[in-house]
Amino acid sequence: MMAYRQLRPCATPTATARLNRVTEPIQKIRSRITESAWHRSRCAISPCTGSTTTTSGNVCTRASPGEVLAVSTDLVEPVFSTFQLFFLLPFPLMVFLPQNDVTKAIMQSPVVPTVAALLFLTELVTGTVVDYSTTETGAFDAEAWQTDASMLLTEAVKSTSAMREFALSRQHYVGQDWLHVCSWDLIGAVVIYRDGLEKSVTTRHSVLLCQVLGPVGWISHALTTSLTRALRGEARGS
Repeated sequence: MMAYRQLRPCATPTATARLNRVTEPIQKIRSRITESAWHRSRCAISPCTGSTTTTSGNVCTRASPGEVLAVSTDLVEPVFSTFQLFFLLPFPLMVFLPQNDVTKAIMQSPVVPTVAALLFLTELVTGTVVDYSTTETGAFDAEAWQTDASMLLTEAVKSTSAMREFALSRQHYVGQDWLHVCSWDLIGAVVIYRDGLEKSVTTRHSVLLCQVLGPVGWISHALTTSLTRALRGEARGS
């Protein structure tokens, strides 16, 4: 019995430490939810009824600014990662299996450009909401957005330094711009692939260049098409 009592104080800290390691991540998640704008908005005054809004009973069906900000914040990174994965999938099909029936069916349908456009639009909206919403209330700062939009259409198009300064001032702008570029690279590659099928011109290298260097792929396809037509004309003449 004495031995047990002597060992027990030594064993208790170890057990407590293990328990803390298990519960610590849960406590962090709980604290994050409690301190989030979404949680605060659920416990705030309802904007459309004036009554207290809780998680157990919400008579207001309209989403509050805090809820919109919380949803947008949660979507920004997953949408960006999803687009990055989706962007890479069609290129191996067009480069390595251009004549495959599955590749033709997918690339000749509007699925790829439509999905790319929808993912970019989602990233654009959610990123803009996060960048221009106040963390205290979640309200969208329309005046700041209009100021930046005006600057982009006037000063930024004239000065690379102004564009660079603006890009660094907004957290999600660079990500949005990257998806913008990737969307057009992918859509351009699909157009090149379809044109190659129609004209019986090889497009492997042009599609690959379009993925890496964008418009250079289009130049490559134009040169390849012209060269192919010239060679075919010489073959017919001979």
